[in-house]
Amino acid sequence: MSAVAGMVDLSGAALPSGALEPMRRLLAHRNVAGITRWQQGACALLHAASDAGETATRLSVADDVVAVWAGRLDQPASPVAQRGDDHVWPSTAEQIIDLYRREHAGTPGRLLGDFVLALWDRRIGRLYLAGDPIGVKPLYYAHRGDRLIFASEAKAVAAVMSPPYAPDYISLSDFERQRFRSIDRTFFEGIRRLPSGSCLRADADGIELIPSWRIDPLSRIESADRSALVADFRRLFLDAVRVRLPRSGRVVVALSGGVDSSSVLAAAVNIQRSERPHLSIEAISLLSRELPDERSFARQVCDHLGVAHTPLYVEDVDPLDGLERMLWCEESPLYDVVDVFYQALYRRARAMGARVILSGGWGDQVLTSQAYPVDLFRQGLWRQSLRELRLLPKNDGGRLPDILRVCLRYLLLPQGIPDKYEGLRHLIRRARQVCSGGRTPDAAFPMASQRELYDGIFSPHKQRLLECLERGAACNGVEVRLPFLDRRLVECLMALPVQERIRDGLGKQLLRGAVADLLPASIIRRTTKGDFTHIILARLGAVGFSAPTLGEVNRLWNAHVLKVWKEVWNAHGARGAQGREQKETLSTAEADGVW
Repeated sequence: MSAVAGMVDLSGAALPSGALEPMRRLLAHRNVAGITRWQQGACALLHAASDAGETATRLSVADDVVAVWAGRLDQPASPVAQRGDDHVWPSTAEQIIDLYRREHAGTPGRLLGDFVLALWDRRIGRLYLAGDPIGVKPLYYAHRGDRLIFASEAKAVAAVMSPPYAPDYISLSDFERQRFRSIDRTFFEGIRRLPSGSCLRADADGIELIPSWRIDPLSRIESADRSALVADFRRLFLDAVRVRLPRSGRVVVALSGGVDSSSVLAAAVNIQRSERPHLSIEAISLLSRELPDERSFARQVCDHLGVAHTPLYVEDVDPLDGLERMLWCEESPLYDVVDVFYQALYRRARAMGARVILSGGWGDQVLTSQAYPVDLFRQGLWRQSLRELRLLPKNDGGRLPDILRVCLRYLLLPQGIPDKYEGLRHLIRRARQVCSGGRTPDAAFPMASQRELYDGIFSPHKQRLLECLERGAACNGVEVRLPFLDRRLVECLMALPVQERIRDGLGKQLLRGAVADLLPASIIRRTTKGDFTHIILARLGAVGFSAPTLGEVNRLWNAHVLKVWKEVWNAHGARGAQGREQKETLSTAEADGVW
């Protein structure tokens, strides 16, 4: 929920007083508890804290360097942390500054957690912007003339641009056709999203994107001792959950009853009982009355762990309720209709007193694979490849035609093909190259299963979903944390042989082994998965989006969402919406801020 914003004049000209005031107002809807602002000469920085106690630790001025960051860091940023005593410890921002003095542009790659970061080096007039390697916390920027403007939300950047707002028609056109091509383009003309794993360096010579972290596709973890691999994975997984748990207060775990979310809940409860007695953990489930098995699995997990359980039924959620505000908060049309229903889950969790939600999201993408029969096929293991294709629908869910489409994609298309349109063009080009005796370059990842894992996190579509999740949760006063997107976990799974992730058509092998002692056997062995798609689309039909087929229902919904999004932003723009949003959400105490 915390956020950063700032502005720098790269020519060195002094900024006007109060340059960040419009941005402060635009970030108020994120349940901001206090504001810290620093401005001097050509640079102005702002930190919007979700907790009043954060303000002293998230912005720091040390001699010639100023640092501001938002999010969560999971380990000391620098050895300077070890030089404190029992009374005065360096803040995290001070640690980041100490690390910057040694690493410069390499600083973000040394940090572990979900964060956005801005560093202003006053001595040389240079700004660095960075986010976490996975892209969980988005950061947006615009370069207008000599000024670089950045913020945790694109609308805050748009608020101080001139003109303040214009739609990006390429992004709108792509959404209408459900294309996912650009990793950095937003729905605001001239405003870009900082790509994950990148650092932006800006000074009088211009701006440059520098890689700060890249996953190594050639890294390998080989071990004949499977029990050792399971033990190592358990350690990594428990720590990924541990660093995402606060020390005290109330945490809600979004529980589906599947092995991913159940494992997150079990790990959180295990850590809470042994290490954090002042922490309270509850579960909340988005369920349907038409799927009694899902309710049964969720109850089994909660009864086994002794955790209170709150069901939320999709049939009781009105998808049109608050749609305009949701689209204003998320800054883009909804890429997934399920977002509407999860907004209701966020509101319920906040009403329960939680500010942190743990989720098993992205477990499917990192823990299993549908493309691994391609790897077997390329190794000449054709019979084994066919066997796995036969077992996949039975043991890991999914339809065989869909699995075959995935396999053909990774068999025929190289890395970097964003959608089916570009895929068709590539196949035509490749056919011409084959006919002329040419060849295409090798893919970045040697294994199809590695490429699939990478695309499941870093493709434009998945990165869009991540940014919508972050903003949608923030506007409801909560933060969703995703243990399966822990950088260490992703690096480990990328380096392991795919057979450790999926075997005999059954995925999530490592996770099942790692939490076998924490969950009921029925959950560990579970291969089914509840599919809410037809229920949610039927719910849309009940509120006016009725059509002969589910695909047509979805098309009508997407068209309506895009229409409402255009109405919200064309009618109000960043500055017009700002005033309306302030009236709705800005309390007197918040308006005063902590300056």
